[in-house]
Amino acid sequence: MKQCLILGLMALAISACNDSAGPTTSLRADLVTSPLPSYQMIDLETLGGFYSGVSGINNRGQVAGTSTTADGFAHGYVWEQGAMQDLGTLGGTLTYVAGINDAGQLTGESFAPDGNSHGFLWEGGVMTDLGTLGGWSSTPTAINASGQVTGQSVTPEGLIHTFLWENGTMLDIGTLGGTRAFPADINEAGQIVGTSETSTGVYHAFRWQQGEMLDIGASLGDLVTLAVAVNENGQVILSTPTAETDVQRSFLWDDRGVREILPVPGYARVDAVALNDQGQVVGIARNTGLPDLGFLWQDGVTTLLGPRVMPRAISNLGEIVGSHQQTGDQRAFIWRNGVLSDIHPADPAYTNSVALAINANGWITGYVSIGMPTHGFLWIPQGAAVP
Repeated sequence: MKQCLILGLMALAISACNDSAGPTTSLRADLVTSPLPSYQMIDLETLGGFYSGVSGINNRGQVAGTSTTADGFAHGYVWEQGAMQDLGTLGGTLTYVAGINDAGQLTGESFAPDGNSHGFLWEGGVMTDLGTLGGWSSTPTAINASGQVTGQSVTPEGLIHTFLWENGTMLDIGTLGGTRAFPADINEAGQIVGTSETSTGVYHAFRWQQGEMLDIGASLGDLVTLAVAVNENGQVILSTPTAETDVQRSFLWDDRGVREILPVPGYARVDAVALNDQGQVVGIARNTGLPDLGFLWQDGVTTLLGPRVMPRAISNLGEIVGSHQQTGDQRAFIWRNGVLSDIHPADPAYTNSVALAINANGWITGYVSIGMPTHGFLWIPQGAAVP
């Protein structure tokens, strides 16, 4: 196991927002400096192959992901206390992990001997087949702390519907009147968000809870809306893709209504990618001919994280992780209290790094490229107990 001590090297904080979203928006611009973070970085290694990636980290410091084995197949793994455990398969050769909860339960899909893939729940060394909605496959998307799993499955008619699996039973949660529904996320209350075809053939975002599917995309009229993520308060990130790939709008929906996320004047594409329980949203503003801008948005106020900054996740403490680009390479960062700090390892053998998730203890997981292969990595704040 390779361990490296890395010191954050860069501090950058530029914050601003536009006034087109209404009177609640303000303009801010400041430069902040503070002590740089220090981390121990742990190479998670592989299951004997050349590659490992990560799907998430829980608050126990367990990391879940997928790795190649010595014989070249992809298997799911859980990494804990310095060891990577192979989850096995449902009888076939491949397994992919979608997520992990704080109980150490993992979900994903695994292939059976007949070549069809089924969702699974893995716990304590046992992989349970979640079954299907009557068709040939099922693919989990997310799992919550209660072990509820959401995903998509093929029905007997060959259609794709969203499911909720709990306590051994897979439930078809239905559609908004059309024939298809695709999941995106589930929170601890069991609220599922996703996108469904309506009776008119338009795709709208939905939020499902206790048997009722609410059309939250209807708040934006006939626009195609996609649900991206939901927090513990039931707030949902929506996006509205268009036929023009360089044009997209993003919104935050909750029971009070829908608000557009307008981080930068003149930028035509806004990709909101994650939110926390405080309603803070991170994403990327894009426009042809201009550098991408990472942003943090809350209640109409935008803080720009900087050019060529790509946030991936935000904690409930407002800590943001992702990657920023320098001279063509991606480098992992953490943004905290107005400061963006580079946490790419100093070893020149590492060419790219991306931080993908952060837990409540400030542990960060992502991956680093070592030439062409990539390995899952873990950043642990210096002074914290090392697993």
